[in-house]
Amino acid sequence: MVAETFTYKGSRLAEELYDRFGDVGAVQINSTMALRWINDGVRAIVAQNPFLKKTATTHIVAGQSVYPFETAFPTAKIVQFDMIVAQGTRLEFLPFPEFEKRLAAPDGIPTPTGRPAVVTSYGGSLTLWPTPAESVPNGLAIYFSAYPDDLQDLDELLPVPDRFYNALRDYVFAQALELDDNFEAAAAKMQQHEMGLQREYERENKSPTDFYPVSRDPDAEYYFLTDVEWV
Repeated sequence: MVAETFTYKGSRLAEELYDRFGDVGAVQINSTMALRWINDGVRAIVAQNPFLKKTATTHIVAGQSVYPFETAFPTAKIVQFDMIVAQGTRLEFLPFPEFEKRLAAPDGIPTPTGRPAVVTSYGGSLTLWPTPAESVPNGLAIYFSAYPDDLQDLDELLPVPDRFYNALRDYVFAQALELDDNFEAAAAKMQQHEMGLQREYERENKSPTDFYPVSRDPDAEYYFLTDVEWV
């Protein structure tokens, strides 16, 4: 894994932006626009290179199989799940159609209640099966890659590691070029942004372990799994 460093501030990127576009007085491109573009760029980077790893837990309640994200994990800004654990055991994740088939199959899990073994997502909630037979404090844990918090002020450190600075700058410059109706140059900058992300992705020494992939809207109040192909 890459050893991450965070040393660049939003103000450095904003100054480069103003200088590059001859807008030193920040007349056409103001700080609010720069801040918004930076945060949009951060989300674009993290969606492809999820570097921030977090965990969250919630209580397992006997007889309750459905756990809405808005109440169980209200602050989780999830890019993808890496693992879901119930009562110390890693759960098998199934897309909802496969989850339905598993439960309906003759050789499926026979008991309606017991120790959860399978998990799916539907309608903004995690659903466990079998339905938990006992209550366990903080018994349900999610391990996930997360979106960082938005940058609130340009004087703050950027919420992405230094190695992504150039890719973030390319993204921000592309937005400014679009504002100036220079769409060809903007497309070229976005291509540089994508190439930079690909280089960093390939540089990562990723573990070949399975994970539950998911894409989320970071502006939503809560997040839920989508049916996607295994990576």
